Amino acid sequence: MNSLHEALQALARGARLDSLDTNADGFAELVFGDQMLSLFVKVAEDSQLEFSARIDAFGRDIPSELAIALLDENARRLRGRLAVDGSGAVVLGQRIDVSEVDEQGLIAAAEAFLREVMLLEAGG
Repeated sequence: MNSLHEALQALARGARLDSLDTNADGFAELVFGDQMLSLFVKVAEDSQLEFSARIDAFGRDIPSELAIALLDENARRLRGRLAVDGSGAVVLGQRIDVSEVDEQGLIAAAEAFLREVMLLEAGG
């Protein structure tokens, strides 16, 4: 893809929206399943978007032992990285270099990321 704007519009088409733009903080949000799952998209760098989603199955304010176990899990993960955000929620994040994918590849990456989120939610 040639630009981050083009990538955002490709994601919009994949989600059957007219358009997708970021807010003042550089985030866009796609909501799926009657607001059951939010995919956040952030402009990360010149040619990179970052997908992120909260994994609510872990709750908030997780114990430090679980936080350490989640961070250890990152060494074995094939898709995305786990983190704990400022609110204490577990978040899965993944960067995509849009210059390396076409529209179908970007949509496939977003769908694979969402599948990973749903698996973590189910097995949290």
